[in-house]
Amino acid sequence: MVGSGMHAWGVHSMAGMRGRNFLSWHRWYLLQFERRLQDEDPDVAVPYWDWIANPRIPAAINRPVQLRRWRVQRQWDSSFLPERADLNRALRRDKLGPFQLRLEGEHGGVHIAVGGQMATERSPADPLFWLHHANVDRLWARWQEKHPRQRPANSSEELKPNALFGVKVSETLKLSSLGYRY
Repeated sequence: MVGSGMHAWGVHSMAGMRGRNFLSWHRWYLLQFERRLQDEDPDVAVPYWDWIANPRIPAAINRPVQLRRWRVQRQWDSSFLPERADLNRALRRDKLGPFQLRLEGEHGGVHIAVGGQMATERSPADPLFWLHHANVDRLWARWQEKHPRQRPANSSEELKPNALFGVKVSETLKLSSLGYRY
């Protein structure tokens, strides 16, 4: 999440950036991570953490011994987690841009609630990052089912950086073409 020119990738809406690629970028990033894991074990799938239904960090990746071994630090404060009403406000948006911006905001609350690396540009160092973003992707997929005609205005834009991505926004829109489902 750190790199030269990242501010121009359209990944987030903070600090004056316009997060036009927030959902597409993270979907592709998550998919590449999962595919890399599957190179080691073809049966692996990244699960999602539904922080509304289960507002606690999953115990399987929250053991102090593991966190020390992984060098992951957290400063958990669940009061920053979004509430169901917050999420519902995002899901009720009919246009992709406003939905994406609202969902990105709720997603940010989760990063802050977890704290530690999750509240910094080094958030992918925490394994919880991947479960969190799988949930964000799941929520987008759910929204897409209800709004099948909504497409990003920048569908032909190529996600950056090219070395990691090299795909157009349009190539991230259909879960079936990416080979997975929720």
